[in-house]
Parts: sequence; C-alpha cells; structure tokens
Amino acid sequence: MRDTLTREQEVALAALKNLICDPATPAIVLAIDVPARSAMAGLDWPEVRRLFDERERRRLAELARRD
Repeated sequence: MRDTLTREQEVALAALKNLICDPATPAIVLAIDVPARSAMAGLDWPEVRRLFDERERRRLAELARRD
C-alpha cells in the first residue's frame, strides 16, 4: 500500500467506501463496478479490500444485534 494518495484517489476511495458500505448496493455493482472504478483511480487492491472487510464487519454486527 502507498503511504499517500492523491486528492483524486482520496475522493475515489471515499466514494467507493460509500458504495461498498451501503447495504443496498447490489452484488453486481460490488463485483464489477467497484474493482473497475478502483483500477481506473489507480487504487491498490488492499486499500479497497479493507472497505469490503468493513462492510462484512458491519453486516455481522447487524446480524448479532438481531439475535
């Protein structure tokens, strides 16, 4: 992972975070659009993968609250 991101990459990463962490985002968007957008922004995959990990943690926390 890079130590610094360009301003454009920071904006792209924030937009991807909103998209990935939104539980209403369809799976097809997560599977196709997110990797494509991250590649176009020049983001390293570990940076994007952390967002998917955050989504999963939120999902599991929500399931735990329901029980």
